[in-house]
Amino acid sequence: MGSESRTRSLTKMITYRIVIVILSFAITYYFTGDAGQTTTISAVFNVAGSVVYYAYERVWGAIQWGKLDTAEPASARVPVLATPQSTLALSKGNTSVLLED
Repeated sequence: MGSESRTRSLTKMITYRIVIVILSFAITYYFTGDAGQTTTISAVFNVAGSVVYYAYERVWGAIQWGKLDTAEPASARVPVLATPQSTLALSKGNTSVLLED
């Protein structure tokens, strides 16, 4: 089963937090109008949020449910459209022919 490295989880967390820092700073400044208070609120919120997000990602990374086997590269995978039990209908004019495996 594929799993994420700690470096990948940390990189995802950092890039996500950059976006959230900008967003939370803008929203907090809109309501407070005070850059000092906004900076304090944003810093506390985002440090706590970063710790929680990293832990959340690591927990989900350890859960095997829903993960696909990554033994072969994704580019080599071909979607399966038919199974041996499937039925194929061919039409020719007004006649349909059913083929079963």
